[in-house]
Amino acid sequence: MNSLTLNGCTISYDWIVAEFDPQSAAGSAAWSAAEHAVLTFCRNWLTGQSEFTLPTSGSTGAPKTIRLTRAQMTASAQRTGQALGLQPGERALGCLNPGYIAGRMMLVR
Repeated sequence: MNSLTLNGCTISYDWIVAEFDPQSAAGSAAWSAAEHAVLTFCRNWLTGQSEFTLPTSGSTGAPKTIRLTRAQMTASAQRTGQALGLQPGERALGCLNPGYIAGRMMLVR
């Protein structure tokens, strides 16, 4: 799989890396805030960013800002895949807010 489907539109990873500019797209009407968050995170992931700072949802207390490494996120995704019996290439619905850790981890998975 070298693409993702975002609200019915198939977007190649190559396009995300080479063409998507988070700065110029931020004010664009072409992408909603959630779509922009997905594409920005995917671009950062696909270009090898090694650390990610993001907010928790605050569902179990006051929201906090956390810092996770790529290795931590990858390990978590692998463990989830093993626990659920997921196979490479299977698709999942990313229905969680991409502005928070749960939604971002769905993108990693």
